[in-house]
Amino acid sequence: MHARFRSAVLPCLLSAAVLMGATACNSMPPTPERQDVASMEMSVQGRVTAVDSNARLITVTDDTGRSIEIEAGPDVRNFDQIRQGDTVSVRYMTALAVGIQPAGDAKPGVYESTDDHYAKTGERPARGQTKVTTIVAPITAVDVANHTLTVLGPQGNEWTFYVEKPENQARLATLKDGDMLQVSYITALAASVDRLP
Repeated sequence: MHARFRSAVLPCLLSAAVLMGATACNSMPPTPERQDVASMEMSVQGRVTAVDSNARLITVTDDTGRSIEIEAGPDVRNFDQIRQGDTVSVRYMTALAVGIQPAGDAKPGVYESTDDHYAKTGERPARGQTKVTTIVAPITAVDVANHTLTVLGPQGNEWTFYVEKPENQARLATLKDGDMLQVSYITALAASVDRLP
């Protein structure tokens, strides 16, 4: 299921999204030994107040009267079991992880992986998905005095990032040619429907 949520996006993500633009590689790179992670989680539970079978949309209203519309794509099995009055639970998590890979540990590029979970035939409708997009970009310049790091993006463009945290600023002097900046954007969605007694 895809909930039409809008949320504030971390400033770092904007820079990471600009780096994306090359074709994704197949296997994921290793996880850096140290990385900074920022995350946000949202949960919504409510009753189904409307079902649009043709558009595969359900409207869910919580205890406060707030409603959201949830789109159940063709990959959501057993959609026809959903009825008004059913309880729907949706959890959405997004995270951004940033770390440094030593030279030779990973190849530059864009990597993607998706893990899907579906309800079995006959079970209550449920859907889960975790998606990870990772950008690995070689470091081309480090400016210790100004706390910046420059990397070469997948399309050949250079991008300069300001390093904000003092502990990470101190690490800038330890970086060397060939080290890689690794940015991973993770999203996870879990939705389930329960029949009320």
